[in-house]
Amino acid sequence: DPKLKQYLEEFDPINPVDTVEPRSPNETKKLIYVSLGTIFNNNVFVFDQIIQAVKIINSDNYRFIVSLGKITYEKFQNKIKNEGYFVPDNMCLLPSAPQIDILKRASLFITHAGQNSASETIHYGVPVICIPLNADQPLVAKRLTKELNLGKMFDPFYGELNSRDLSKAIEDVLNDPSYLERTLKLTKLSRSYNGNANGAKEIVNFLNEEEKKVN
Repeated sequence: DPKLKQYLEEFDPINPVDTVEPRSPNETKKLIYVSLGTIFNNNVFVFDQIIQAVKIINSDNYRFIVSLGKITYEKFQNKIKNEGYFVPDNMCLLPSAPQIDILKRASLFITHAGQNSASETIHYGVPVICIPLNADQPLVAKRLTKELNLGKMFDPFYGELNSRDLSKAIEDVLNDPSYLERTLKLTKLSRSYNGNANGAKEIVNFLNEEEKKVN
């Protein structure tokens, strides 16, 4: 997608993999990533509230990349084509998106709070707005926002989600440096464990021991 390419080129990675350097939370231009995952993302209402919130903010300094999922993407394309539905110019709507490449550049992640996304947002030091939909997502969202205070949370099934409150939350999290500071502390902790390498080492050691028993 040419607009996605433009956004990725416009923003250098601010969340590098190997180091966690303090970065200014007051950069003028900011990239915001929106995804509700791959399983429960067929929710036009939630995405519509997010789009309406962006209209309320009406800032040329923000860029939004929105991963809708294939079915919801087609629904919005139909609304745009046949119903005159307006999407702000600073939004890029996609059926899917390269999440890691975006999180490396993002200042905010509007997420369903699935466990994988929660781990990735901590690993790359990106504060959150959580909109949990199902399964373990409400528990993970509460952990990220109520306990760790890495952002804000909305429950779409209890009338908490509306575009005006969401627009305020976006501005609050982007402009309050304490959310970023708390997230980066956990980023340093997350990277100190080297879990993938340790896990692979344990598997290899176990297989070697089993081979010795057989021989």
